[in-house]
Amino acid sequence: NPHIIGRGIVTRRDALLEDLLTLISFGITSTPHELMHAGMNTLTGGTNKEIVINRLYGGDLAAKLIPGVKSDWLFPLLGGYVKPEHVSELGKIATLATPYLLTPLGFYCIMKGAEKKSLPLTFLGTGALAGHLGGTVGDFFTLGRALVIDGINYISPESTYENSPWLYAPVIAGGFYIGLKAMCFTYRLSKGLINSVLDYSHNVATGKKPSLLERAKTSLESYLKK
Repeated sequence: NPHIIGRGIVTRRDALLEDLLTLISFGITSTPHELMHAGMNTLTGGTNKEIVINRLYGGDLAAKLIPGVKSDWLFPLLGGYVKPEHVSELGKIATLATPYLLTPLGFYCIMKGAEKKSLPLTFLGTGALAGHLGGTVGDFFTLGRALVIDGINYISPESTYENSPWLYAPVIAGGFYIGLKAMCFTYRLSKGLINSVLDYSHNVATGKKPSLLERAKTSLESYLKK
């Protein structure tokens, strides 16, 4: 049976090969992703209790080469994790968000890779985007859950929802939903940003000088593209 992917309809063998390459490229970006978490946590005054890289994605090698890094078997969609301590609320948000600066770069690499027919660029870009999507069960879920819990604690400081599975289940579901929405928003925003930059660069190269209103319209259209 054919498998539909970004380049069109291909054979199952090609689809499996693409899935394998995506997994490998995701693994390559896993260590930089977690180190960016840890670095921002340190910069904002926190400490890193644990920095763990999934053994599936080279965690053993990272643990040997980088002081303070550990290796463990984790769910395949998780490249690793960082356990921050003594971190402020602002620092927590910055720590969660920092690695996703790679997402616009991922889009840029994929677009340029397709333009130049460069496999390495496409490979690296795919890894960055896979890391973003994988954040649905990692960083974005953590962010969504934290927002839900902070909201509950603000409304009812004496709440004991964590002691009741009937009450805690909606918290988990709400956190996942908010995290999923945050992932989709930032994904589309990153894609729109790169589309706008490339469109503007093309206009400059061809001598066109769009007005501020036209640039704003282009940015909005780029964001809305799926």
